[in-house]
Amino acid sequence: MLKTFSLLLLFLISCSPVLVTKADYDQDKFRLWDGPNSLSWDDFRGKPLDGALASEIYISNPSKIERKTLFHPVILDAKTLFDRQKSWVRPNNTTDLLLRYNQVLFNIYELHTRKLKKEFLKLNFSINSPTEIFFDLVNSINSELYNMVNNFREESKMGKEEAIINKWYDRIINQLEELNQYR
Repeated sequence: MLKTFSLLLLFLISCSPVLVTKADYDQDKFRLWDGPNSLSWDDFRGKPLDGALASEIYISNPSKIERKTLFHPVILDAKTLFDRQKSWVRPNNTTDLLLRYNQVLFNIYELHTRKLKKEFLKLNFSINSPTEIFFDLVNSINSELYNMVNNFREESKMGKEEAIINKWYDRIINQLEELNQYR
């Protein structure tokens, strides 16, 4: 009986998800999200493209899962990265308002990375492959991210409405604080 209970406990523990954050990125090329006011214009190292945009920001939230064997836990590696080499700003557009607009976008991505981590910990992986379950979760979170980014861009008129940008900034900061344990 004790042996059966121990095996069942081991199985349940091995099916439980685990979070990790690895620093397997080029820190000169990418900036890991490290605070709600972490960006500076020095981070925008890319060459401006032709066109009417004042700046362009490249953010990603890569995530992956790993399970060494059937009896090991499923491990999530997720982070929010700002691409310093692709992100750019026109030198005559380096305003505090535009920097805050870009920071809100970076914060929105971090918010969704944390949401992914939170929801991941709720998943129950059996001995089956966790890949499909994970991809469904990622697709759901990324759909929410896409909608939020589009709403912010539209409401702020692509960074021109200071009051709207500040409202979003405060809202996202509050949501990040609520999910601080998933940082």
